[in-house]
Amino acid sequence: METMKAIAKRKSTRAFNPEKGIAKADLDAILAAGCAAPVGAGDYSSLHLTIIQSKEMLDKINKAVQAAFKMDRDVLYGAPVLVLVSSSEPKFPNIQYANVGCVMENMLLAATDRGVDNIYLWGAANAVAQMPELQKELGIPEGFTPISGAALGYASVFASASNTLIAPILIGAEVFGLQALPFFVVSVAFSRLFNHGRSIYPQRGNSGVSGGENGNIRPSSEKD
Repeated sequence: METMKAIAKRKSTRAFNPEKGIAKADLDAILAAGCAAPVGAGDYSSLHLTIIQSKEMLDKINKAVQAAFKMDRDVLYGAPVLVLVSSSEPKFPNIQYANVGCVMENMLLAATDRGVDNIYLWGAANAVAQMPELQKELGIPEGFTPISGAALGYASVFASASNTLIAPILIGAEVFGLQALPFFVVSVAFSRLFNHGRSIYPQRGNSGVSGGENGNIRPSSEKD
């Protein structure tokens, strides 16, 4: 995919299929893109990537962030992969935010290019930054603070995300054309049947980048 097409196509996904993981080749390509990001003063050793794929650990992060924010929705949107980007104290004040932003942008565009849905997470990463014990479990080195996260996976069917029937069929026809209507009728019907009444919308009321050879960034910890 051309760069400008990937930029135009990338959208945030807020309903992932938790059962559909990412192929290793795709994940490696996404991480490689992050490792190729520009970093202020070439200070690659100030950055660290943590890849989380364990459902148990993802659930633990989700519950911890839910408790911190006093909410009950899935803060990771059901994503099967989470990449946390952390930073230590950089050479120049506040440049860590620009550095992490560059790494994140590269990864999200690469994900889009590979057909992997994604979303930029700030709040969840910020909450984990306030939990030193959880950071230890994730293997984040001492002195590093999570700043942002990338949730990666594949979008769930419209009906499963919204717990509706007619609307996602019409949206699918509008986005992909009337010729795809029969496929949406079948897939949405099955999704509606088996989603157990769950929705991404809450009810009313109530994861281093370390300096590698030749300055290349590489993921230095993985939880799978």
